[in-house]
Formats: sequence, structure tokens, C-alpha cells
Amino acid sequence: MKCPKCGTELPDGASFCGECGTKLEPKASGPSGPTPPADASKEEAPKGWQYNPAVRIALGVVGVLLIVLGVVRIVSGLGGGNGGTRSAPKQSEVKVDDRYINSDGHLMMRAFMELSGQEVIDQLEAGDYTRVVAEDGNVGWRREGGTGAVTGHQGDEAAAPGIDFSDFEPGGGDVPTYYVIAYDDSYHSPAEAMDALCGVEPDARNDYSDEYSFAALSSSTGARFFCQSSYNENTKSVIMFNEASVNDGFFGDYKSYDELYEDVFESADSSGDESLAEDLDKLTTPEPDDAKQDDAKKDDAKQDDAKDAKTDVGKDDAKKDAEKDKTATVKPPAAATKECLDEFGNPTAYAISELSGADLVRLLESQGFVYNEKETGYENADGTFFGVIDEDFEGLTPSEIEALGNDGGTEPILYMLRTAQYKTGREVVKGTVKCVTEDVDMVDDNRGFAVVYGPSMREYLMTVAHSEDDGVFTVSWFSNDAIASGLFNKVTNYGTDGGEDVGSSVSEVWQRLVGTSVGDYVRDHPFE
Repeated sequence: MKCPKCGTELPDGASFCGECGTKLEPKASGPSGPTPPADASKEEAPKGWQYNPAVRIALGVVGVLLIVLGVVRIVSGLGGGNGGTRSAPKQSEVKVDDRYINSDGHLMMRAFMELSGQEVIDQLEAGDYTRVVAEDGNVGWRREGGTGAVTGHQGDEAAAPGIDFSDFEPGGGDVPTYYVIAYDDSYHSPAEAMDALCGVEPDARNDYSDEYSFAALSSSTGARFFCQSSYNENTKSVIMFNEASVNDGFFGDYKSYDELYEDVFESADSSGDESLAEDLDKLTTPEPDDAKQDDAKKDDAKQDDAKDAKTDVGKDDAKKDAEKDKTATVKPPAAATKECLDEFGNPTAYAISELSGADLVRLLESQGFVYNEKETGYENADGTFFGVIDEDFEGLTPSEIEALGNDGGTEPILYMLRTAQYKTGREVVKGTVKCVTEDVDMVDDNRGFAVVYGPSMREYLMTVAHSEDDGVFTVSWFSNDAIASGLFNKVTNYGTDGGEDVGSSVSEVWQRLVGTSVGDYVRDHPFE
């Protein structure tokens, strides 16, 4: 067909002339939109299927295909071709934040969890996404070049159209909301897309099949989300449902987030599908099996060494046992989650990032740690030490630790863990972080550096050192405030005796030590 105004040849069915912008009268056609799927609920399923978790998950996936089919229609209409209009990226002073835009230029789910709708749009504009409005009114954002549609959805329809989400609260608030990121051919499996597009460490993960991967996410405010990554001939996308949308039945037949969580992440298949159980085992035990110290003789030897060490510092064994009995009844704080402890009961980077000082003390006491006044830190029966150290390299007392705000507030302090419970430095990094690891540089198997941060976005430079004499690993976490105070230079002997000051922030120190920007090293040297 030709444009009646300028004569330009156009595809059949075009609604606008791409040359002069003239709106064209569409030819008469039948009703648009996908054909509603048949009501499968009227068919009688074989008895017992509703009690099979694996089948329920599969049925949930089928239910979500209703959404996916709608999303496919929306994505296809947001390509800037027939019937779609695209607006050029707005000039904005907002800069791309790599917490929300990944190294491939894709928006991540984390943005929807932590930012308001307008703040998400600011990141999209800064990341060269353009706003697209399809002829049927669907609104979305696409990357420069026309890939990676981003849409936000609210309402009770399975295939609700993408809408302007500029007024959305972070995570959709209490309104049933879900978000879709289409990744096209950027990633080649659902698990790979989930890795790249979450932006936060999942609370739980199930790489269910070659076509589907699931993850449970939560924000620093406690809001919960369920993510499904799909990879098949019909769609390649990650969909994030907020808790309200799951509770309202947006995901298959599940009527509550807890019910969905239990089936996907906690239940083994009652029909004997061993692959599902194996997947779940891998997800709940991310550290290598050989990292576990389950040799009884080895444990006994460590306990004996710990008792000897306590004798050396002048502690009476009877008094120590009494103190341990006293703390054994202490319960961990309500704020503590499984990410707050490693497999040996030691505090993790997640714990120091997310807990107040008072909660951190209660967490230590609940795991049998007792404050050692001479060492100015907490010790347990295994000889493991945990201390909080100020800018003068002095250990804080329990009352001083309790006075600290979440993640240390703005105090220039470092957190230190000394333990002989790990075999290699690589295992130390894997076991003691439990939150986002942004970059890792292992000098060798026993020494290295990492940049980590928790959901509250408190960033730390993590160092791992090893003593060959006693097999003890020393792990230190420095906040930006600690580095700015000069504490890192003091501890590492930089900046003193004519030494070199390596920087006043985590990123500056990383650049000086590793020679690359944060996030660049691990891409060229994957951490396994």
C-alpha cells in the first residue's frame, strides 16, 4: 500500500506513514487480541495430581502462560514498527546506576524492588531506553536498537496491558503488580537470564528446567517477590510478581505467596522425581560439600585446641562453661535470617550489612559466642573470633557495638572474623558473604579481595588472608566510611612509614589494588 499523502510504499496494515507521519485509516478487520484459552478447570484431572508439587509447579507455569501470551502481544507491539510510536530518550541529569542497569545494558528486577516508578523511568532514560506506545495503548520501554522490552502491569486480568508506571510505588506497594523484562537473544537459558536480571541475591532459587527458572527475592523493607524466567520459542523473559499479585492468584492456582514458596522451593516431589529434589538440595547448600567440617575427630581436635587457647588467655574453664550455658538460651533476633550465618554459625557480610549493633550482639550470643575482654572481641568454643574495630584499631565493647545503627551507621569501623573452619580462601568468600558479591580477585586459593553489599546497599571491601602456621583465615570487611577514615591504610600498612595511600573509598581502593573498575575483573576472571 502507498501513503495517500506522500506516496511512500508502506507495509500492508500500517497505521502511520514512517516518512511523513500521516495517520492511515486501518482496513476493517475482526476483533483483535489473543484467543482466550479454553477453561481447563472444567476438565477432571487424574486423582492426586493436586498434591504433587512438581505437577503443581508445571500447572502454575501453564497458568502464567496466560500472562506470557499477553506479554508476547505487548512486546510485539512495542517494536516501533507498524502501529507503534517511539519517543526519543529524554535528556536527564540522572546517571546510569550499575545497581539497576547491568553490564549488558539491561534493566534489572532490583530497580522495581527499590525504586519508585519514576525513578525506574529515570534509569531507563539514562540507559538509552526509549518509551514506546503501541496502537492498542500498551506502554513499554525498549533498549536502543529495539530489544529488551520493559513493561509494568497492574490489575486483575491475566494479560493486563503494559501501562505507564511512573506513579508506581517501589515493588508496586500493596497493589497486585508484576513487571516483565524481555531479554530476547541476550541470554541463552532461563538460569543465565535469572543470574543477569535479578540484581540481588535470591532468598531461594530453583532452576527447574531448560525452559523455566524460579527465584524468591526480598527487598530491604521485607517486601517479597516471586520471579519466573522463561526461555522457549514463544518467549524469553523474566517476570517479577509482587506478593500481592501472587496472593490474588496471578501465578496459576496458588492463592498465597507462602503456598507458592513452599511448593517451588521447599517440597520434594511426592511422585519420586529425584531431579527436583536434587535441584532443591543444590539451592539450599550452595557451598561445596567438601567445605563442610563433619569429621568428628577433626571437630574434637578443634574443640581441644580452643580450650587450650582459652587457658592461654587466662580464662577459667568452669567460668567459661557457665557463660556458654548462659548464652545457649539466647534466641537470635527476629531480624536475623538464614543469610546472617554461615554453615558454622559465624556472622556473614549479610548480617553486618542488615543488622543493628544490638541485633548483631544477640546473634553472636545465640551462637555461643562470649565476649573476651582481653581480646576485645567475641569467641566461641571452636576458637573462632569476631570483633568490631574502630579507626584507632581498638576493639569495641559489647555496649559500644549495641549502640551502632544498622550496618554500623556511619561510624568508621571494620568487622573482623578469624576462623580455622574453612579449607581455602575461596570457600571463605563463598561461605561468609550470603549477599551480593560484585567483584572478586583471588590472589591465590587462600588470599584475595572482594566487593560485596547487602540489600540496604551498604558496600564493603572484603579481604581474606591466611596463616599457614595455624590454618586460621582472617576476614575483614571495610565500609566506605572506614576506608575514608584511613583505617584500611593503617591495617594494611599503607599510608604509614612512607607507604602509599591507596584510596578513600571502596571503588578507589579496588581500582588501585586490582587495576580495574569494580565489576570488570570478575567478568574476565569468573569466580568459581
